[in-house]
Amino acid sequence: YRNDILESLGLKVPETWDEFLYAASIIQRNAIDFLSKAGKLETLNDELYSVAVLRKENPDASLSELCKIYGESITRSGLNHRLKKIIDIAQELKEGK
Repeated sequence: YRNDILESLGLKVPETWDEFLYAASIIQRNAIDFLSKAGKLETLNDELYSVAVLRKENPDASLSELCKIYGESITRSGLNHRLKKIIDIAQELKEGK
């Protein structure tokens, strides 16, 4: 996790697994909302866009639950990788890179 992102969202450093999962979901949704408001969500490739929509439509779902809903064969690791990529893209856009 990145403290700067947590702080910018008013989140404390997670101390339990539940707190970590909650923070991760908030960070993911914030990145997706930022990209949407910036008009960049639709510019993501199909794999990232479909995961962004999935997370947006299922804000409280765990990675395991999202994998089941996704409908295609994807692992939690694969889904997490795509969500992290979305966060990175949003962060780069925020920083003007």
